[in-house]
Amino acid sequence: MTLVSQDTRARRYLLGQATEEESSLVEREAFGDERALDRIAAAEDALIEDYVAGMLSADERERFERHYLASPEHRVRVAIIRRLSGSASSPWDGSTTFLAVAAALLLAIGGGLWFAVQRPRTIPETASPAVAERREAPPPAPRVFAASLPAITVRGASDSLPVVVPHDVDMLGLQLQIAAHPEVKATARAVIETVTGTEVWEGPLSVTMATNGAAVGRVDVPLARLRADDYVVVWLEIDAHGATRERGRYVLRLRTSS
Repeated sequence: MTLVSQDTRARRYLLGQATEEESSLVEREAFGDERALDRIAAAEDALIEDYVAGMLSADERERFERHYLASPEHRVRVAIIRRLSGSASSPWDGSTTFLAVAAALLLAIGGGLWFAVQRPRTIPETASPAVAERREAPPPAPRVFAASLPAITVRGASDSLPVVVPHDVDMLGLQLQIAAHPEVKATARAVIETVTGTEVWEGPLSVTMATNGAAVGRVDVPLARLRADDYVVVWLEIDAHGATRERGRYVLRLRTSS
């Protein structure tokens, strides 16, 4: 297979156009070849960016909304990119390519790739137009609020500013700053605890290097799991041997707007 045909096959897979044989091949390649996974991630980046920019054909857009957006994780991914693409004042770096990859990593930690999401069944050709239209209508995209947290070692906990989120927001997108350089092949996770040490949420943390050499971790947290309170966010790193160590701690003073 040439590189062009692999990209085309990955795009067909993401749009639900691939045959069972093609789908199985894409999934086997992704699990067994890191370069193949990178190519698929790049194809997914391009597909989401084309959708947000309104550059898909009518048929591709219909398939994207019916097939790709059937997954809640994919809807979050698209919502983040759409929100930040339209906001030049975002506290994040505004890179749609990074955001798509970061969202893909939400399911990649622990060996469970986004391929684990069950492919939705296609609508039978005999379905009535009214039923087809009702099934194909994409659900509303989750609303995301982004916030940046400095490490406690950088600024004292008492100086941490509250994060005030609107009442109609679904997800909290956290950006964690850190001075230490993480291991390239390590797996990063974020744990959110109450000030008394009770764990309330944990999930995969995607890590990139800023232009100044510092590391930045990003994670999306469902606000349904948190109430207005003070929390401690812990950046954990798991190396290739399974050893876990703490990379940083952050104060999250979560508040809701009236």
